[in-house]
Amino acid sequence: MHRRDVLGAVSAVAVTGCLTGGESPPGWLVRPSQCDGAPAALLEMSDTVESPQAETVTVAYRNLTPDSRAIVDFALEHGVAAACDGEGESAFVGLREDIDASGQDEYVSENRKRPAKVYVERRGSHHPVRRLYYADVVVIG
Repeated sequence: MHRRDVLGAVSAVAVTGCLTGGESPPGWLVRPSQCDGAPAALLEMSDTVESPQAETVTVAYRNLTPDSRAIVDFALEHGVAAACDGEGESAFVGLREDIDASGQDEYVSENRKRPAKVYVERRGSHHPVRRLYYADVVVIG
């Protein structure tokens, strides 16, 4: 393969946001349609917005754990990320803990209510979390 072709391919992948350091997503991270029945855990994200609305919490992507980053990356690429039959469910619990530690707990204690929306800020873009659930508990959405 020619050097120019390789550089062009790498540039195209980097621009689309599909380059995640060459790592494949964990085996437990799938699309909901790949589960037999309802997924044990799910993260659904919306299209990018220019700036967050009022009464929101913004979580910095860089502050997430590696498993949480993998979930967010997968959801941003596919619109949704899931874990089937409890496998990987603990990573979604960890994502919730990351969100809480990144400002949601503070928001709740200051405002005595949950934020209207949660955003993940990555590369200067804000990505709204539409829905996050695990173990039949809807956490966001």
